[in-house]
Amino acid sequence: MKLDAKSMLAMAVRVSLILMTALAGEAQSTSESELKSWASSLNAARKPEEQKALLAKLGKSSSPKALPMIEFFLYREDLRQEALDALYAVAGRVAKRHPDTARAALLKVAKHAQAEDRRRDAEARMAQLPAAGPSTNGGWEGPFFDGATFEGWRGNLEHFRIEDGAIVGGGLDAALPNNEFLTTVKTYGDFELRLKVKMVGEKVNGGIQLRSKRIPFHHEMIGYQADMATSRYMGCLYDESRRRKVLAGPEQEALNAVVKWKDWNEYVIRCEGPRIQLWLNGLQTVDYTEEDESIERSGYIAVQIHGGPPSETWYKDLVITELPKKP
Repeated sequence: MKLDAKSMLAMAVRVSLILMTALAGEAQSTSESELKSWASSLNAARKPEEQKALLAKLGKSSSPKALPMIEFFLYREDLRQEALDALYAVAGRVAKRHPDTARAALLKVAKHAQAEDRRRDAEARMAQLPAAGPSTNGGWEGPFFDGATFEGWRGNLEHFRIEDGAIVGGGLDAALPNNEFLTTVKTYGDFELRLKVKMVGEKVNGGIQLRSKRIPFHHEMIGYQADMATSRYMGCLYDESRRRKVLAGPEQEALNAVVKWKDWNEYVIRCEGPRIQLWLNGLQTVDYTEEDESIERSGYIAVQIHGGPPSETWYKDLVITELPKKP
């Protein structure tokens, strides 16, 4: 059948509309309700096939808020490929409006992908992104909790209060169903943080998140944690919701010699480039250097009360010094 120019033009328009519709179905805008539903599924999806189906949905999102949800599964060996595919897809869609966020996701793909062509593709996409914005670290030093209000902080205030100039997480009247975090509004990269911490209760678990991110519409965070607990985890560096393991920690005998289990303890946290150091009451408990270059070196600071039996974590006299950024 021979088509005239007018018929060919009409057919081309129809084909273009079909293609646009198909593409929209693959990468449609993500509503807040969809993101909330996916966040609630992070813990509900127990079987690998359910988790893979969730990752497939997340991979079609055009929202940067989907990326921390995908990263929740990245360090699972049985789900890594699906997580990397989803990270790669979403990073491509958000790159124009959120280049730094896309760069962080593509760096993880380049680091962890098994296929050489996928690593090269991720590196090529990163090279096309605009240069990263300047570091916000300006050498500022001072308190960043005023002891009276939650200005500069955000979180579920049903589980956090201010008492005697301290942030108090949890309570002694009821168990807590899941972890809760009070986070800074501002992000920090290289810094030294000094604060005092205290634990009240029998089985207490909390900590200070470093260079961390929120999982949108979810109670969890992803990132390093300077741990505090009435157990062997006190003074350890834990990787919350990522590798889910202790990265470094002190000898128990040395720890027992300095920790005041029923009183205030001074915590010092220093992050410089890939190096993280922790001290408790003058004892260095951690000197850890991160070898995974795809892990972000900036993020929120947060204080935690861990889900579990009635207990409280207290934090006071928080003073931070921002340090010049190290490579």
